Amino acid sequence: MKRETQKTEEYLAAEYVSLWDDGLEVVTNCQVNLATGEVFPEVAEDTDDLDLEILEKEFIRLSDGTEFLITDEDDDYDYKVEDIEGLRAAISPTDLSPQP
Repeated sequence: MKRETQKTEEYLAAEYVSLWDDGLEVVTNCQVNLATGEVFPEVAEDTDDLDLEILEKEFIRLSDGTEFLITDEDDDYDYKVEDIEGLRAAISPTDLSPQP
């Protein structure tokens, strides 16, 4: 009988940042699937009191400060890293974690 092996996807812990008008950053932790480029941010708390009007950009920030833009093409909160190859090249194997 042939055994099927399941590949464990690798994830990277990072910060999800949304940059709003007047330079206000809303930052939460996130996980990035390095196989697909998908970004899974935690829900930001206490943003109701903030005067958020114009979203300038969204990106992930690595622990060394390197930033990678993310997209949400359909405005359905399916975030993906624009330059997944660049992200993969910027990290080391010690930065990775198994599936969350």
